[in-house]
Amino acid sequence: MLNVSTAAAPPTAEVADDGSAAMATAMTIAGAVIVGYWIVWFLAPDLVAPSRSHLYVQFEHAFPAADLVVALALFRCSWLLRHGGARAPLWAAFVVGGGTFLFLMDVSFALQHGLYTSGAGGLVELLVNAATGVGSALVARWLARTWP
Repeated sequence: MLNVSTAAAPPTAEVADDGSAAMATAMTIAGAVIVGYWIVWFLAPDLVAPSRSHLYVQFEHAFPAADLVVALALFRCSWLLRHGGARAPLWAAFVVGGGTFLFLMDVSFALQHGLYTSGAGGLVELLVNAATGVGSALVARWLARTWP
């Protein structure tokens, strides 16, 4: 169970390892990767874009705000997990919902437009989508095991 107590455990008490510390670290890394992706997208888009078509660029430009919200939720949940915040599960649920939605939107577009087969950018797109889907599923699994 998620330990939301801010008091230190007595020396003789056994503290359950529910994976909160590992999840907090993973969430911090995921948030940083999201921010890093958008920095690369705006400074050197050819490194990450499977296409430079007008349609694709317009589609991608719909994502920064939503990705930023998910990144902020990741950072907030991570901070709460490290500092005993009782609302960490709420933020984790927000991460799952937002990440799953973004994953499904991106995969749907990529499949409809053959983006996964367009060179190195297609591979980057596939890896980003896989990380988003798997990451959302892992947070959901952790949340289901720890939320009372």
